[in-house]
Amino acid sequence: MVDQQHFQYQLAVRLLREAEDSAFYAALKAEFQQAFNEKPGNINADKIASRFADPISNRVEVLFRVVRRALIAVARQTNDAELTQQVKEVAAALYFLAACQLIYQAQSKAIEAARNAAPHEKYVLRTPSDERVICAIIVAATHSGALHWVFGKGGESYPQYVFDMILPADGD
Repeated sequence: MVDQQHFQYQLAVRLLREAEDSAFYAALKAEFQQAFNEKPGNINADKIASRFADPISNRVEVLFRVVRRALIAVARQTNDAELTQQVKEVAAALYFLAACQLIYQAQSKAIEAARNAAPHEKYVLRTPSDERVICAIIVAATHSGALHWVFGKGGESYPQYVFDMILPADGD
């Protein structure tokens, strides 16, 4: 885990612990339990943050859905501004960790593709560090969309947000 991710992991654990008595944490635990078939007694702040920071997870999109569904559940229950700020901070920390895992997976696929590419083919993936790019990844992942790259003037690339909204059968 790189330094920024480690810092974000520690922040997520701290924020989750601070939110343990909140409706959001209860909803998050319930969603986490259902998504990953965990026993209720085994779920705590460390376990949740660890799952979000695990680069081996092949179910990264599920991480985004777990947070999103918990956010929806708590939004129906409260209008408390202080709780809302706490919820936003926890969700943002978890979304960041999940976005890092998407980037890690893309890098891994790029490395594998480069190994298997013919010598004349170039396959380059730069790790996005721009806040707009990270936000675009999060939005695309949470809304089942696609993120396309467009090249601007001077060869600079920037994200073009293209979303194809396909709702699952369960209505989420």
